[in-house]
Amino acid sequence: MGSTAHSHRLDFIIVGCILVMAVAGLIAVKMYSASSSGDTVKITGPDDMVVELPLDEDTRYVVSTELGNNTVVIQDRTVHIEDSDCKNHICMEEGTITTPGQSLICLPHKLVVQIVDSSDTSGTDSGLSGTASRYDTVSK
Repeated sequence: MGSTAHSHRLDFIIVGCILVMAVAGLIAVKMYSASSSGDTVKITGPDDMVVELPLDEDTRYVVSTELGNNTVVIQDRTVHIEDSDCKNHICMEEGTITTPGQSLICLPHKLVVQIVDSSDTSGTDSGLSGTASRYDTVSK
């Protein structure tokens, strides 16, 4: 009978340790997310075009290239494409991005808009780091 009580106590200790590790992991993730907030909007386009704008300054920036025009709006630390003269406007329907690693992409105009941490130099070569759930399609 003592063996069963000892076994249950050991089970509770193991479960307690697992819960403590899980909570510690969640706290670490929260702290990392808070410390890595992006502060720059990076716009890359055709012919190695790169524009960096501060995320904390509300602005409307028109990107004009030989492929077309896009209006990128930064407002309240969020970014969206307000206007585009591409045919299908999927880049406008993409919505608003708010955190590092998120991107808005207009494939017909070869345009990538992303939030980055200005102290992070990774992913600056291609301009294609980050994610997007939908892409514009190139029409022929």
